Amino acid sequence: WEGRPGELIDWAYPIGEGTPEAPYRIRTPEELMLVGWFPSGWGKCFEMAANVDLSSCAGIMFTIGDNDTAFTGIFDGNDCAISNFRYRAEDMIYAGLFGRVTDPNAEIRNLTLVDPNVAAGQASYAGALVGCLAEGTVTNCSVKGGKVSGALRIGGLIGQNGTADRLGLVRDCHSACEVAGNGEVGGLVGTHYAGTITGCSSAGHISGGGSVGGLVGSNWRGIITNCRASATVRGDSGIGGLVGRTVFFFAGEIYNSYATGVVTGEISVGGLIG
Repeated sequence: WEGRPGELIDWAYPIGEGTPEAPYRIRTPEELMLVGWFPSGWGKCFEMAANVDLSSCAGIMFTIGDNDTAFTGIFDGNDCAISNFRYRAEDMIYAGLFGRVTDPNAEIRNLTLVDPNVAAGQASYAGALVGCLAEGTVTNCSVKGGKVSGALRIGGLIGQNGTADRLGLVRDCHSACEVAGNGEVGGLVGTHYAGTITGCSSAGHISGGGSVGGLVGSNWRGIITNCRASATVRGDSGIGGLVGRTVFFFAGEIYNSYATGVVTGEISVGGLIG
């Protein structure tokens, strides 16, 4: 397979070569779904050529990048929107339009999700855009409306950013949706393990048990700079307007950021940090 899935469905796969100079150009819901169904293309380059509404594909699920094969390519939204993305993963990890991203050169940029609904049940790592950004860059992406729910590491845009040995970069992004989970729940990112979140903002209703924040649920050793949150945040312990909990022995850092939301909780509750 030279970057395309085969003769039987070539008519529906995005036209292009999958290179930076000639990316696969996505125009229809069918083309986007086929990208999600063929993991052998997840290291290629893609570009949106039109807005895509997935409401006509109710009940047909897909994700780009999963536990077996991560997305390592480039996806340029070209300032287009994907509406009504639906994904349900009761017993899986990495739920989102992009389940898992794991390459330093991988990038998702210039994309808006409108009214997504990602329901991870009791699974972890869920975000409307990315379940786990282990390594790579997300730039100028946003979520407008919709809901993301799951157990742990649940974010409006990204479930987890970075890992123990990898760094993720989230830059100039915004999320305004409903986010709910058991723990490490954030309006933008559920768990900021490592890397940088810069120039980002969040709003909406964020709720959970512990480590719940308007922007980030828990910050381990990541950097947050020039960010803001105006979310309504509710939970039990470690509840903050910007960040729910910072893990002190990992020395996460926060600069030039603020929160202006309503924060409600029982233990360790703060307007900025729980």
